Amino acid sequence: MDFPKFLIFQLKPTDVACYLDGIVCTITLYANSKNNYAITSSSDTNGLVVFPKQLLIATIKRDMELSPMDYASLLEDCKGEILFQVLDQQEILKRIDGIEKWWSHLDSTPRKLHMLKNASNGRFKSVAIGITIGQGIELQVVDVGIEPSNPNKDDRE
Repeated sequence: MDFPKFLIFQLKPTDVACYLDGIVCTITLYANSKNNYAITSSSDTNGLVVFPKQLLIATIKRDMELSPMDYASLLEDCKGEILFQVLDQQEILKRIDGIEKWWSHLDSTPRKLHMLKNASNGRFKSVAIGITIGQGIELQVVDVGIEPSNPNKDDRE
């Protein structure tokens, strides 16, 4: 599978008067053998969530080194479908707990914990969509509609 150099997800809220930064999202890469890969990032102030191909490659390499019995597929071996998710608050809390218990020794842990602990996902409903990866392209941009979890509350408070 030839992945684009950048996968970009543009979060599009139904309420135009809301802040979009710090929304934690995950993509799941479906491996052809053994376990799938989950890669997490968060939105910027414009609601963009960017997954550079180099991040995907580095994450796969790290996972294969840390758990060689669990991970065996390289990026090019992954399937052409991915799952994009805007995580709900409960999933974020589960990830924080898991990282603190099992992955505190990794260099990336403080940065990932900071992102999760400062997530603004509680303001939005969770979303999960399947995406087909474009072949032979540099950049793939996907619009993702998101809804406030409490549409009657002003997000600017």
